[in-house]
Order: sequence, then C-alpha cells, then structure tokens
Amino acid sequence: MSLDEALRRFPDAGIYVTLDTQYRYEAFHSIVSEFGINETRILNYEPVELRVSCEYLDNYIAIINQILQNGKLARGLSFCCAGHGVPENHPLIEFSGTPKETFEKFLQLRSDLLFKLNSGLPSKCDGCVKKIRRYQPLRHIFTKVILGSLCVCNFDCFYCYRHDLAFSPKDLSDELDVSAFLQLAKNYNGDNTENLWVYCAYGEITAHPPAYREKIYQEIRDFDVQFVTNASIYDEFIHQHLKTRKGSSINVSLDCGTHETFKRIKGRAMFPKVLENLRKYNEGRIGQIWLKYIFLPGVNDNENDVAGFVAIYRELNVDAAIISSDTHTMWYEDYNTKKMFTAVNLFKQLCDKNNVDVVNWSDVTIGRILAEQSFEWEAL
Repeated sequence: MSLDEALRRFPDAGIYVTLDTQYRYEAFHSIVSEFGINETRILNYEPVELRVSCEYLDNYIAIINQILQNGKLARGLSFCCAGHGVPENHPLIEFSGTPKETFEKFLQLRSDLLFKLNSGLPSKCDGCVKKIRRYQPLRHIFTKVILGSLCVCNFDCFYCYRHDLAFSPKDLSDELDVSAFLQLAKNYNGDNTENLWVYCAYGEITAHPPAYREKIYQEIRDFDVQFVTNASIYDEFIHQHLKTRKGSSINVSLDCGTHETFKRIKGRAMFPKVLENLRKYNEGRIGQIWLKYIFLPGVNDNENDVAGFVAIYRELNVDAAIISSDTHTMWYEDYNTKKMFTAVNLFKQLCDKNNVDVVNWSDVTIGRILAEQSFEWEAL
C-alpha cells in the first residue's frame, strides 16, 4: 500500500517509519513537508535538517593511531580510521590533558567541521569521498566507538596499515583509558545510551598481552561489540559475547576460499585453524558472524577463491559478506580490469544465488564495479 493510499484510508492514524536510518530522516522530511502531515502523528519523529556531512562525522568516535605528514605517530580521537582519500590529513585531536578535555576539543572540532562544510569554507574534509548532502537529525548522538589503536597482530597481511613503521607492536595498556571515553560518550548520548556500539579494530585483540586484553574486555563487556579478528586464536570472551548479546558480532577478513591464497595474503598457513575457530564461534551464538572479502588484483580475483569463500559462508550460515577493495595501497585504476570486474560480479552472482547478504560499506571502487552495467564479461 502506498503512503498516499494509506493516508486516504486512515486519515487520523499514527505513522511509524521503519526505514533504516539512511532513509528514515529523508522520509520524515518528505512526510511533513510534501504530504503536509503534522509531525506529532509520526510516532518516532525526530527534527531533521539538510546538511553536508558523512556517517562518520555524524556518529563515530575513533580512537586511532595516525601517521602525520612529518612522519610522527599521533594518537587521539577522530571520526574515521581511514581518511577515505586523504588519510594523511583527516581530522584528529591528539590526546592531551584529561580524557574530558580531549573529548571536549573533539566535540568542538566536529562543530567547526560541520560549519565549514555547510558554509563552503576549506576544511580537512576537502577531497574526502564520503561527504554527502542529506537530511540528518538535529540532535547529535554517537552510535559507534572505534577502538583503532590496538597495534599488536600475529598475522602479516600484505595490505595492512601495520606495515607503516610507526605501528610497532607493543603493550599500550597503560597509555589509554578506553573506559573514560566510553563513559563520556554515554553521558553525551543521555537517554540514547543503548544505541552506542563498540568496534574493536586494528591489530588482533586476541594476540595482545594478557593484561591489555583483559583490561579492554573489562571496559567493553557491557556494550554490543564488533570484534575485528582474524580468528586464528579462539577466545572464550568473544564467544560468550556472541552467545549472550544479539547485537555483538565478529568481522573476519577471510579474503579467499583456498589454502594457497590465504597463506599468500596473510603470511600464515593457518587457513584450517581459522575455519576451525569460526565453527566454534558458530556454536550456540545469537550474535552475528560477518566474513569479509578484500579483492586484490592478481591474487584472489579468481573463481576458485570466490566459490570457496561462498561455500564457507553457506556452511557457517554467516550473517553477511562484506565486499571491499584494498583502500590502503591501491586505487580504482588497479581494479579497472576485465578479470577483476568478472570476479567481483561472479561474487555478487554467487551470493545472490545462495541468498548471501552482501554489504558494501561505501567502498567507492567496488561500488563503481558493481554499478558498471555495460561491461562485457569474460570467463575467468
């Protein structure tokens, strides 16, 4: 039933908008301004405004390491962990003073950036591909806290940020008070605290020194968490989170479907062990398992790896497949080949055929490939 027809049949009924947040705020504006519906009839209405921003600037806190243009390693708060086109220049508030003082400087940075973006003034977001003009709520809350300063890892993936010399593996447990920033974000959100979600990324949390690992676990135990892990080490805390928190998940960048390609990409011959641990995490879970496929030209853009990955997905009954390009070392030009286009579209076709939910987290390169309808596909 269309909205027009529903309003004719039920002229006094309340309206509840069930769209995802990406479309919900646009719908609020449309219902009020175009259909003339009083906002009091929209049961979950939030005041909105049209502004230039991005999902990261609107909702994220990222605790990250960043290489500055002078080669210095800086650590602090940002909105995203990649820079999306300007990685050496994206906004950062370095840690200084108390966590509260750093947090307040971070909030001021956000206000300044939004003002510049919507006034046509130069800003550190210039050149970023994520900027978009869209309707967003007037009231700001944080929905995601990215723990992106975890440096230690037991893999040697050739596309990883850790190949930057400044990312030296070490125990950072005495240098970062994660709980303080989580509490500040909770206080800032007020009665929207339940929407706050933690993204445990960078490095491999299960390979960190026990003192640091247990400190992080203690601080995030009461939140829904996405653990970005390589699944080479089974972890009971992570498994318990999957068993008890529906909003928690693991995100494993598998990137292939064969033993040989796994070793080539990850630098470790641990494909069977990773699959064994994924099967363990799958037992008794109510949380989610996400598998990621980072396409790499000349490495995993082939039928064996794509088909093998989809077969693993089906066996584990995984919740979503994340598709991505190598956003750190490669650009669209590296992917603009018939072999890559064919592999990406084979991936999408096999996923569609097997009812696999494919997620593209706004990856511009993969988005361009999937949107290219006129390409003449060749067999791999």
